[in-house]
Amino acid sequence: MWIELLEASSYIGTGKIAENAVGEALRADGLKQLDIASLIKDSGYRNKTELVKAVRDGEFQLEPNTFYAQPLGSQNSPDFIAVTEEEVFFIEVKASKTASGYQFNTHLINNDFTYVLSDPSVGFKIFSGYQLMDPEVREILLECHMECTEVVRKHNKRLENLSNNRKGWAYYARPMYTQKNVYA
Repeated sequence: MWIELLEASSYIGTGKIAENAVGEALRADGLKQLDIASLIKDSGYRNKTELVKAVRDGEFQLEPNTFYAQPLGSQNSPDFIAVTEEEVFFIEVKASKTASGYQFNTHLINNDFTYVLSDPSVGFKIFSGYQLMDPEVREILLECHMECTEVVRKHNKRLENLSNNRKGWAYYARPMYTQKNVYA
């Protein structure tokens, strides 16, 4: 299976290099790569986001033994959707040049995602989202994000109402979650 293929692999790099290794493992496991955009027309959904949500919610079935790379684009999760005869995997790939130094931009760990982590200390390791983050930790991080969002909203409103801000300056805060010891 693709999971065993990856976990037997050594670290090869970050970004697209790690993502390409996942794609190769999915192909080696016999999964055929398809394009999610080609499914929109006949699906009854307006866009890729709605279609992927329907897949996550179990309202739309993808063809078995297939996978979809970057189904929502390169800046959105997941990096892959893989469909076997038994299961649908929402796969997010994180690779780091340093041991256990992963960053999660714009989203917290999703309990129902499969995370492919890679760094020089372990090669590739695969985890279910629920294994990576305790619910109490998630709650505190969400609370922090909500408080930060409110602070940004308050100050941007002040800037918007400022007569000498004719160029429209505003502050943009992006959530970024980091961890130091994923293998503990």
